Amino acid sequence: MRVTRHYRQKQFCILIGSICAVLALWSIQSYALSDDEIKNVLLKNSSYFVVNNIITDGLRTVGWGIVKLLVYLCNAAMVLYQKSFGMIDFTTWSVTEKWLKTFTLVVRAIVALGLTYMGITLIVGRKQKPPIFKAVLLFGFTTVALVEGMTMLNQGIKAMCLEIVGNPTSNAADIVSQNMVDLVYIDNKKGIATFDSTNTDYMASCHYSIKNLDAIDITEVINFKSKLLSEASRGQDGVFGKMLMFQGNLSDDQNNIGNWTLADIYAGFGWNDGEDADFLNTFYYRYHIDFMSTYISLMATTLVYFFMAYKVVRIFI
Repeated sequence: MRVTRHYRQKQFCILIGSICAVLALWSIQSYALSDDEIKNVLLKNSSYFVVNNIITDGLRTVGWGIVKLLVYLCNAAMVLYQKSFGMIDFTTWSVTEKWLKTFTLVVRAIVALGLTYMGITLIVGRKQKPPIFKAVLLFGFTTVALVEGMTMLNQGIKAMCLEIVGNPTSNAADIVSQNMVDLVYIDNKKGIATFDSTNTDYMASCHYSIKNLDAIDITEVINFKSKLLSEASRGQDGVFGKMLMFQGNLSDDQNNIGNWTLADIYAGFGWNDGEDADFLNTFYYRYHIDFMSTYISLMATTLVYFFMAYKVVRIFI
């Protein structure tokens, strides 16, 4: 009797374990993309899935070096513009600005009193006026009004310049950010299966602010076993583990999926532990950057700031 009960308990445990294993296997399979889905992602975004090689590594390194040089020049132009703009008048001095904020009511009272006195003098005043009182009051009114007026004018000019050239503290970094795409970031944020480089609204949400350009390795590749990838994309059967191979015009389907077949990404010569990039691997590059657009935007921004600084300096010459 005890043997039979023990045997049934054993069978029951085996049954429960089998059911759990089937459910786990089913859940894993449900995450995996079909071959056609992988082909569609790779075809639609072919310019973003670039297989690495030694020549491309060299070109990317040189191109990225030029980007960092242009960013340096752009930042220098921004600083020059800010310094030259700060020389417009003494009201931009921090001490003066602090004083004006502290005595705003007093300044306005003096201006109002001066205007009232001048109005009375010009309209109904007598011909003879106390010269000392008049001189002191006019001096105070003129000085305060000049500072207050220059401050208001200075704020207006600042607003106009910011509208023209934008915020000078972030433009250089934003230009690079807006022209760069991180496939790992897209995979974790949206899922690489949803990647659609033809959708402008979708791509607008795929950028993030780059704080330090030196922290980015433009030749970095994506190992399909990397823990940085989402569970659905990781592995040889995921998007990052496959590459397209053209096999001829064998199909007339709309997306030409039938003309392509999938081949495995080669992990390279060595032991692939999931985080390395062994010799002769065919992994995809992690970062995609539009170098030409970045160059043009950075150079144009740099020229704008240099010419704005030049125009500001010309005011005093």
